[in-house]
Amino acid sequence: MRALSQARPSALLVGCAALALAALALAGSAPQHAGAGGPFERLLGVGAGGKWRAIRLAPAGRRSDAPLLTGGRRVPRPARGYVRLFPTIGGLPGIPGRYYPDEHVLCWSWRQPDRDCWRAGASAARLLAPLARLPRWSQEPTVLAELRYRGRRVRPAFSNLLVALELAFQRGAAPVEKVPADAIRFSGRWRGPAAAARPRRFALGPAGAYSGGLLYPLARGVWSFADGNRLPGATTGGLTVRARPATLYGIAGPPPAGLVRLDPRTLQRLPGWRIPLQSHSFGWSFSPDRSRLALGSDGSAEIRLLDLRRPRVLGDVEVKVARSGSVLATAWAGARRVLAVVVSPGCCGLGDTTVAGIDARGPRLLWQRRLGGSLQAGGRFRRSLVLVLGPRGRALGLSRLVLVGPEGRARSVPLSQIRSGSEPARDGRDPARFLLRQWNPGLALDPSGARAFVVQAGAPVAEVDLRSLRLRYRVLSQPISLLGRLHDWLEPQALAKAQEGPNRQALWLGRGLLAVTGTDTHASLGSGREAQWETPAGLRVIDTRRWSVRTLDPRATRAAFVSGTLLSFGFLWDSRKQGISGSGLSGYARDGSRRFHLYGDDPISDVQPLGSRILVGGAAASRIFRRGALLEASSGRELGRVRFDFQLLAGDQPFWY
Repeated sequence: MRALSQARPSALLVGCAALALAALALAGSAPQHAGAGGPFERLLGVGAGGKWRAIRLAPAGRRSDAPLLTGGRRVPRPARGYVRLFPTIGGLPGIPGRYYPDEHVLCWSWRQPDRDCWRAGASAARLLAPLARLPRWSQEPTVLAELRYRGRRVRPAFSNLLVALELAFQRGAAPVEKVPADAIRFSGRWRGPAAAARPRRFALGPAGAYSGGLLYPLARGVWSFADGNRLPGATTGGLTVRARPATLYGIAGPPPAGLVRLDPRTLQRLPGWRIPLQSHSFGWSFSPDRSRLALGSDGSAEIRLLDLRRPRVLGDVEVKVARSGSVLATAWAGARRVLAVVVSPGCCGLGDTTVAGIDARGPRLLWQRRLGGSLQAGGRFRRSLVLVLGPRGRALGLSRLVLVGPEGRARSVPLSQIRSGSEPARDGRDPARFLLRQWNPGLALDPSGARAFVVQAGAPVAEVDLRSLRLRYRVLSQPISLLGRLHDWLEPQALAKAQEGPNRQALWLGRGLLAVTGTDTHASLGSGREAQWETPAGLRVIDTRRWSVRTLDPRATRAAFVSGTLLSFGFLWDSRKQGISGSGLSGYARDGSRRFHLYGDDPISDVQPLGSRILVGGAAASRIFRRGALLEASSGRELGRVRFDFQLLAGDQPFWY
């Protein structure tokens, strides 16, 4: 069994410090100056009747958020009129508050009514003076007591989203003809004096909230935040609280392979349910409501659609490529559209890359786009695909990042400082003997901040804004890897089909943090002494707000991020010793502190996220070989053992190349 999919714990922790849109994270319990996330950018004051005013905040000094969030002498909450306060960064509100202009009193609290109040200092009073002219509120504010998405309650951790919607419906609106297709539809329950007048059903789009033919404007960052966290993935558990454990599936024999259901607690196969797969076992992805599944095939460039509720095969769709191709990834762009990534010829990311759009209702092929490059890395971003492509065929050179939308529109940006691809060097006297120089970069996506990060050994980090495709290279305080010496592949006798070069993996952790790990593969080419071995790149965490780097585990080669825990493990091959080695399994908190270490120096082959749990598999010679360990991700506590007689499909399979 190969455990490959990754879950995304929540990208937001609610608290009362300032909010970083890039990290979408707040921490703490009492108002304090923004530290980890940076200062607020604007302060919106809203008075009675929808009148409002914005105050631009400076990054530091008297016009920053520091005078507002630094408490003075504690005082009781005044009884006279107030103005509601909404500090924002990237358009997304943080902790709400209120200001009593006559008494110069500030109150901040996620919970209403506000009770944490103190006397505003002279700097804060001067900064807030323009708000004194707004009409005052005398009653308690009307707030969203509960928000639901697709019938399920939105997680309490997303209080920023609820506050943003409160802000929208407190201000004015303008007529609008239609709600955009990418809007997210919610239902809500309100509490307060104006609760009866607030809409119970509404939509959130890039321009704001929609209800009753009206648009209530909001900054685009609110929709980006909700859309980026809509579904579970690498850095979020999804918007909603799950009512019960999701059904798990597996691919199991005997041949021909079929899709089976698994008990979500024990991972034991459930009887009486099976869908035939034939050769479709690659690049799977679930529809947004998990009622359908798309899988690709190896060698036929064909995608199979399954109905998981009935169960049955809905149909097969073939992507037309010049030579045999493999479907290395699929993604659902809504309930009716599937995107598929096909590489031809279909091995190891080499050859040409084609992306196809499939109507999931038919199913039928709608369009396909040949991108003309080798697939090096990829990820799912909202309703699109983000791909890192290297040179076409067997070549080593410059990379490019391509964003492909649901209708087939492709936009790209060259990555001139990121090398990728593979290049053979043949021995002129023996063409069958060659060394393959292979460079694989890592790709991580910040779904809420709409950013892509491409990392490669010895290169700066390429940061791409996925809205504008603006590219920036970020030089780190330390290189991602001081790549070990690679032997000269031009020596007379090369090891037949040996490989050398860096391979990197990147993970977005939220709160502005990016994890990078991987391996460096080496080859010795001396006559009669040919060998190939790997060395670890180690696990490093990059702070994208300061572009500083720290090493957590120098022996790690792979990582996973599950339920707020960064997991590092290792698996290395050395032909000189004809053996494998590893570094066990370690779990780290976001602050870098190690929570646990298990299995000594055992080689760990993979970690499969399962909500707040993980399924850990070990290679030969490890103590969990053939019987994986089911662990609690945050503590490493073992919950049971599982036989590896199936391939687990817990979520969408990461890109395979």
